[in-house]
Amino acid sequence: MVTLFHDMMHKEIEVYVDDMIAKSKEGEDHLVNLRRLFERLKKYKLRLNPA
Repeated sequence: MVTLFHDMMHKEIEVYVDDMIAKSKEGEDHLVNLRRLFERLKKYKLRLNPA
């Protein structure tokens, strides 16, 4: 997981065990960061569990 998201870690996302949190300093950046995250998940055929 860390390898796939190394460029986004501690800037746009935080990963802890099996949880992933998207973050942004500005509201308008949040959608951009989420889009990057979802594109990366799709590229590597990963899925999120909302539970």
